[in-house]
Amino acid sequence: MKPKTMALWLFAVIIGIGFCGTAVLFYVIPSLASSVCREFPEFANAFWPWMIFLWISALPCYAVLCCGGAIAAAIGKENAFSHQNARRLLTIAHLAAADTVFFFAGNVVLFLLSMSHPSVFLAAMGICFAGICVIIVARTLAYFTQKAAVLHEDAALTI
Repeated sequence: MKPKTMALWLFAVIIGIGFCGTAVLFYVIPSLASSVCREFPEFANAFWPWMIFLWISALPCYAVLCCGGAIAAAIGKENAFSHQNARRLLTIAHLAAADTVFFFAGNVVLFLLSMSHPSVFLAAMGICFAGICVIIVARTLAYFTQKAAVLHEDAALTI
């Protein structure tokens, strides 16, 4: 596959993820939460704190999508293994780390304020585990991209 074709596919996937995430954040989750509030009125006071918490925790995810778009653009220009892409991958790892810590802390706070159910808390720990996986993968890719960029520079200097 040519780099420009790969970049277009990556852009399409990134835009699709952005639209799906927006639909989940602003339609699916509020619909499910309001049905839970109708079914269990004792959780009605937790609707808005949870919605605001989830919307705030989604902001770094959209920043990661922007970094992914920049990486896709670099791939389209046949510049996949560059120091800039390594920095972007490190940025993705840092955003994922900050979001995972925020998501964990927010879940603990909402649980301690009796605004969460234990099963929701356990499911949120699964999301935190996924965040840790993203951190590890992004850091590993940043390391290898940095090494490849150095090798690429060395090869360019060799006659």
